[in-house]
Amino acid sequence: MEIYTSDFTGIYYNEDKEIFVITWKPKTGNSIMSDEILKFELLRQVFFMTKYKPHFLIFDFSEFKYTFSFAVFNWMQSEIYRPFSQLFVQKVALVQPLVELDLFAFNQFIEDIQLCFMQVKLMDSVSSASEWIINQTFSK
Repeated sequence: MEIYTSDFTGIYYNEDKEIFVITWKPKTGNSIMSDEILKFELLRQVFFMTKYKPHFLIFDFSEFKYTFSFAVFNWMQSEIYRPFSQLFVQKVALVQPLVELDLFAFNQFIEDIQLCFMQVKLMDSVSSASEWIINQTFSK
């Protein structure tokens, strides 16, 4: 079920499997998106994760085009990663961007996410991310 949508992101929740899919949309380009919009969207994601308490997360960055600034990284470490680490998330899949972003920034983001969650895997698509979560978790 869709629980949130904006011009920049959508959040979907599979209640049966407790999977959250956070999709970044094509409007995340630098000419449209700003640090303030990014912060707002990240806070919305944290709000809904805290409310629904999913056990599995898929962050779909395939359409993500925004370049993170160091100011946003610093803000994320204090405002976003702390709530993330308090969630009881078992697995996180990150779907890689289709466009080449600042690799240093994206790799730093991945490293920060790995500090918050036990199992993190970089994937090529939402379907492969879902398979990884479902097959590794629910097939036992």
